[in-house]
Amino acid sequence: MTPTTRTTRWLAALALLAGVAACQPPAPLPEPQPGDAGRALPSDPNPMADAAPTPLPNPDPPRANRQPPIEPAPEPEPEPDPDAGPRGAPCEDDAHCGSELVWAACRADVCVFDPEGRTTRVASLGPSWPVYQSTGRLKALLQRQIERDALNLLLTNAGDGMYLIQGERAGEYDVEGRLWPLYRQVPRLPVERLDGDGWDCIEDVCAASASAGDEPIDLWLPTGAPAGQARCGYDRLSVQLMVDAEVQRAPGLNVRGGEQSALSWVLSLDAAQGMPFGETTLAAALQAERPLHAGPPDELADLNGDGQPDAWRFRFAIDLAPVGLARAPHEDPEARPPNCF
Repeated sequence: MTPTTRTTRWLAALALLAGVAACQPPAPLPEPQPGDAGRALPSDPNPMADAAPTPLPNPDPPRANRQPPIEPAPEPEPEPDPDAGPRGAPCEDDAHCGSELVWAACRADVCVFDPEGRTTRVASLGPSWPVYQSTGRLKALLQRQIERDALNLLLTNAGDGMYLIQGERAGEYDVEGRLWPLYRQVPRLPVERLDGDGWDCIEDVCAASASAGDEPIDLWLPTGAPAGQARCGYDRLSVQLMVDAEVQRAPGLNVRGGEQSALSWVLSLDAAQGMPFGETTLAAALQAERPLHAGPPDELADLNGDGQPDAWRFRFAIDLAPVGLARAPHEDPEARPPNCF
């Protein structure tokens, strides 16, 4: 091969390579744009750059596949109380209204909770007002009498008004297999008819307020000493008295007193002077703590109207319990225990 032939062939090869390069010019890289972060560019050597993106799982499945929301279970209906009687149901007599134990009664052809004609006993004393040592001692004295069945204050509504009776235990009586305490009026103790409007009931809660008026009534507290021919076995506590009574039907076979029940007293100086109180008299104990001439006005009273306090005020919360009464009460405010004047 001559030098001229070799030169011609090299020139031909270079011309062929130049033509191929001229036919496939390199594409310029695009300018980066906002939002291109993480996107594969055309010159990206990543072999997955042109692959379709893998779809993410849809947190909200198609409507056809959705499960209905779980509704909370409804509150169960309370079981009917078989001993409550069908309150509000029509009736012809009390027997259609369920158990006597919950004071169910037929009134105006409808079953209701009704304390008319029923009797409650002051079963205990609660917080007292005002708060003094002497008041606490008086409350403790009365509570001991109540617990010993020596002081039985009975409240009953006999149809013509509310009565306050000092009773005594007379045994028990059976109502539908349950024994209830039975009381009777003490023949020689007074029975007071109280002034008031009777029971006011809203469903299963009944309330009443009654007062003995402006005249004091006598509460006779047994001393425990045997009464002789010339000896009175009682201490007399004369008070102006007002009663706030509340009763309600409790679940099951029960009736209970409400939280608003209370005894309010006004005790005169004369009455307190005649009431023994430990080593002294009740008047002396009260005068030492809240003297009539200087005590708080709301704790004192002026009974004789001369502008000077001559009595003390008390209020005792009470717990009322249902009991039976052997006979209907008859008013006798002048009754006295033997040898007591």
